[in-house]
Amino acid sequence: MQWNHKVDRALVSQVPEDEIRQIKKEFITDRIRQSIDAWGRQPDMLASIIIHAAMRLALLISKVLTAARALKDNLFHEALEKEYASKDVIKAEDTADVVTTPAKEVIIEPEPPSVTLSATILETEIAEQPKPQIPPRPVMPPEAADFPKLQKIDATLDKHNKHIFEAERERGNLEIELSDLKGLARLTKKKELESKISAKNEEIRTLKAGLSGIVKQHGFETVQNFYTAFYTAQRATDAYKKACVKWEKDFGEQTTPKAETMHEKLQRYQEKADRQNSNRPYQSRDKGAR
Repeated sequence: MQWNHKVDRALVSQVPEDEIRQIKKEFITDRIRQSIDAWGRQPDMLASIIIHAAMRLALLISKVLTAARALKDNLFHEALEKEYASKDVIKAEDTADVVTTPAKEVIIEPEPPSVTLSATILETEIAEQPKPQIPPRPVMPPEAADFPKLQKIDATLDKHNKHIFEAERERGNLEIELSDLKGLARLTKKKELESKISAKNEEIRTLKAGLSGIVKQHGFETVQNFYTAFYTAQRATDAYKKACVKWEKDFGEQTTPKAETMHEKLQRYQEKADRQNSNRPYQSRDKGAR
């Protein structure tokens, strides 16, 4: 039972399952096999093996939590540095634009002779262009729809895990205080501290058992079953969001051409005629009259 509770806590602390299985194989399965080969079946030795394996797993949990906190701090500082650096760059660019931008030379060119567009436009040219076929918007899969609910359960487990971590920290302080007792204080406070440590151990065991109780309240048999569903839903949600972003980029409102009005079509044809006229070689009216 102690090992199962420790595994639940390791899963909540984001310890990879492969590393949990490796500890179980190395410090439980292999050690039990070696013990049976050497001493036969000894229940007392079995309990000692499991306690040692649980301690190994507890050490790994502590390393993972410490690394997670360090990573969170680093990301926070990097975000601050990027934010303030980007503000400095923007300010420098704005100043450079004001100081160094030269005034543009204004060149006046002769206006080309204007040509008016004939009012007669073929109906086939004005006919509506066929609209491109747009695929339907991506549909959210059932796994992604369940993800918000699973996130709330995960947050509850994480909060519960923090209570366990705090209780273990308090127990560690009591054990350090007990080991530092000397002289008369060791005789007067030893039993009191041992009693507090025993109560704290019972509190920690209850908290660890509560992890499996949380997931069972939501229909999951074990913590491992919950996290299997959680990571499946997380992957489905990420894939769905990426599909939605791609659909918006390819077929969203910003890129979908809107229907052209009659006024806009006439204006487009007028601009086309103006461009064609401006590209013709210029002839003076005097030369043409001769």
